[in-house]
Amino acid sequence: IFIHSSTAQKKFELGFNIGYVNSTVQYTVFGTKVPTNSKSSLYVSAPMTYHLNKNISFFGGLGMAGLGAEGFVMENGEVSRLHLTTVYIPVGIKIFPVEKFALLGGFNLGFTTKALGNGQSVEFTNFKSSNNSFLIGGEYHIGKSYLAEVRYNIGITNIINNPNEEMKNSFLQIGVGYKFAN
Repeated sequence: IFIHSSTAQKKFELGFNIGYVNSTVQYTVFGTKVPTNSKSSLYVSAPMTYHLNKNISFFGGLGMAGLGAEGFVMENGEVSRLHLTTVYIPVGIKIFPVEKFALLGGFNLGFTTKALGNGQSVEFTNFKSSNNSFLIGGEYHIGKSYLAEVRYNIGITNIINNPNEEMKNSFLQIGVGYKFAN
């Protein structure tokens, strides 16, 4: 009876999330920080959650976001905008300290699929395709099918291919989601 009741609590959930993303880039050249402005865009994701029990779940998924930054001042004085179309695979754990509210922690395995500077394609010889980050956040479940989420993704990968430069991309996500019935 105990085995049956504990396995009955385990279940998978699939869903769809959409929301706002605010992306920042920490950029340094020869050790000097270059100021940039944040960039706003949208994200979509298809999350999957496995509920181990009522307090612990594991999650994974597939997402896509328009990341980058605005306001790069180039050597020639031109102000530039960087857009990074990024596909990411988040994996991690959810802890439910109370019913309907979860704290999240995990890792985003990110891949930049397209880079644009001022609307022009940027060669991938200048940028690395990986854009990885740690994530922390929370989500609140509304009824059985809906949720609201907030995540902060801390960029850990140097995304530029120049030994004299370092560029890391962090981003805030605020969104809503729908969980399909199981």
